[in-house]
Order: sequence, then structure tokens, then C-alpha cells
Amino acid sequence: MTVAPITANHFGSVPAADQVNMATEQQIASSMPVLTRAATALTKAAGQDVQPAELADTVTVISPKDSLALIITATATDGDLARRRADAVGDSYLTQRRSDAETDVKAVLKTVDSRIAAVTAALRKIPVDRPDASAARAQLVDLQAQRDALASAAVVPGRVASPAHTPTTQAAFGPAIFAVGGLVLGLFVAVPLALMAERLRRKVGSRARLTELLDGAWVAGDGKGAAAAAIEQAVHQPALLRSGGRTSPVVAAVLDVTGRNLAAALTEAAGSEGWEAKLVDAPSLQIAEVYNGRFAGLGVLTPKPDVLTTKAADKNGSKPPVLLVVDLTDGPTHTRSAAIAARASMVLVAATRTSSARELSAFAARLGDATRHVDGALLVPPTDPATTPVSASVGASATTPIGASFGPSTTRPGRRRLGNHARPRQADPERGDL
Repeated sequence: MTVAPITANHFGSVPAADQVNMATEQQIASSMPVLTRAATALTKAAGQDVQPAELADTVTVISPKDSLALIITATATDGDLARRRADAVGDSYLTQRRSDAETDVKAVLKTVDSRIAAVTAALRKIPVDRPDASAARAQLVDLQAQRDALASAAVVPGRVASPAHTPTTQAAFGPAIFAVGGLVLGLFVAVPLALMAERLRRKVGSRARLTELLDGAWVAGDGKGAAAAAIEQAVHQPALLRSGGRTSPVVAAVLDVTGRNLAAALTEAAGSEGWEAKLVDAPSLQIAEVYNGRFAGLGVLTPKPDVLTTKAADKNGSKPPVLLVVDLTDGPTHTRSAAIAARASMVLVAATRTSSARELSAFAARLGDATRHVDGALLVPPTDPATTPVSASVGASATTPIGASFGPSTTRPGRRRLGNHARPRQADPERGDL
């Protein structure tokens, strides 16, 4: 059977292998509480008295090295009895692990509830116009988000990868031969399958998988071509063009897990296409205002001068559409990032084929808790092909300071424009736009 990692902390990022101590799980599977429950189940099913001590003498549990698998082997006077004993011990272990996990979650929920009650009581005593009232409300929202994640999390202790089979020959050498055989079977079957499944589950892998992880979001790029092509497709997405940007800024929240600073590159590309674009990192936003719904781009809060600078009207008397790119990559907590993204006009993700699928699906799930979804994604390679002059088109990634503005401009020497239009244009399928 495979053992799933269980944790009461749904806001951490500890690898699965580090959350499970297989040596400990091996001891739990052969512990007396597990064997007692298995013996009781066997007694009820077969009508014969089975003692836990008898199971302790005839059942062995091993865990192949560097795996999340347990192999349970039982010996008995006949093959069918041995099979039923192995299955009973496996079911008893999963029941015990689920019970322990639910107890841990209830304890954490009790602690979070007490903190929520304390903050709520303190908030009632603070005048609403005091600065610390906003901080207390933000803390209350954060605690409630943690509680919702804990309460809705499904406890999955593991699963039976392969039910016990009835042996056709007698084990002349007793439990030792079963232990060796189980170890070999685990090395040649369980470990490769477990590692392959874990590897496939950890990575994005393909464009279709990224769309699936983000609940049907559009994807620009295929993870193989130059990043500039994916960025250009994103800038000309019909969904972005329909967002407006003239009466109030279009706010695009970007989570970049590529390490390539694509939020800055997207900002510069939009500026060269006729947008008045501004790049801002999430920590510079007032989080209390975000939690209260007064967020730049929704027409309620006027952007602060250091967040957005509106340019003068063009020669026709109309201002260019305004795009505010909020970089969620560094600084904000998971809860804060989700709160900001949930109130943005558009939510984008930048990833590679080797990016963590778990991280992206967790981000999408946190948005789902806030009844929001990821609108689109950029799928780019970790580094651009050597034949593609990426630095000429996405050069802002290394030199663009957070808070820099980009707007309509002519082509500068040494840099290839990502487009030739002074205003955002509609998507053209013949150009390869999405």
C-alpha cells in the first residue's frame, strides 16, 4: 500500500517525503492497537477467535528504501487465511492513521477557533477609525481563511495499491523468505510505480496539464518556444482587451513561479503595445484596504501616486488604457496573495513544464475558496532557446525595477518591439494568437 502525507498545516510547502517518516509508519502498522483491531475484524468475519499476539508472530511489515510504500506479509496454515490476515492488518492501519489525522486536525481547529474568538472580542473594543482596527480585521480574515482550509481538507491516509494475493506454494522458510521476497517485489514494482506517479504528479508537464490544474484557464505558449512569443500572445488576449483600462485601471495579478521575472516583461510588452503599464509588487499595497474591498482597479479606491502615474492625454485628447501589474511572486503570504488576486481584474500565472503542479493547484484552490479563478497562464521554457534573442524582447526581467512604468513609445535601438500597434488590437488567429 502507499502512504499519503498528512499535515494539519495547509499553508506550508514541505515535500511529501519529508512529511512522512516511513520507519515510524512501519512500526505503527505492526503496533498492538492496529493488530487488535485487525484481530477483532477477523474474528467477526470468520467466526474463529484470532488473538493479536498471533498476528504479531505471523505478520511482517517492511518499507522499501526511499519510497512511500508499505508491504504487509502474513503467514498461516493455508493461503486464503494468510491473504485475509494481510488485508485485515492493512485496513486496520489505514483506519488508525485516518483517526490520528482527524484528531490532529480537530486540535488545530480548536486552537484557530480560540484565536478567532480572541481577535473578534478585541476588535469589538477598538473604534473603527483607529489604525489598529484595520490590522485586526486583516488578522481575522487570515485566521478565517486558515480555518476554512482546515475544515474543508479531506483526510486521505493512503490507499491499497495491490490487495493481498493467495499464495500457491508453502513458505518453507517461514516469514524470512516472505520478507526478502516482499523487499524484492517492492524494489522492482512498488518503488518505480510510486516514483513515476509522484514525478508525474509533481510537474506541470504540458500545456493541457496546466489548463487542467488551473480549471480551464487559457494558456499562452507551449513551454518550448521563446518567452517573448507567449508574452505577446498574453498581451493580445481578447479577455485582456475587453477589460477596458480607460475609465479605471485594469489590474492583473501575476504569480510567477519560473524565476524569470515575467511580470516585468509582461508590463514592458504591454507598454510597447499602447498600454500605460505599471509594475507593482504586492507588499506595496495596503492590505487592510484590499481586505475591505477598496482595491485599485475596481473603481472604488483611487491609486496612490507611487502606485500608478497617469500620463497626459495623447494628441487626440484620449488617454491610453491603464494596466496595473501586481507581482505576487515575492513577499506576500499565501492568504494575502489569494486576497489580492481575488479582487483583481485578471489573475495570471507564469510557469514552465518543470514547475510544481502542487504549488499551482494550491494557488487555484485558494482562489476557489474566494469564489475566484485563474484567468490565464504563460507557459515558457526555463531558459529560451539559444537561437532566440530573448534579451532583445524580454530584457526587462533583469533590469526593470519594481514600480517602473511603461507606456507607448517608439522602438529603441537594440530592442525588438513585441508589436507594431499603438493601441491594443483584437486577436488574429492567422498570427498565431490565442
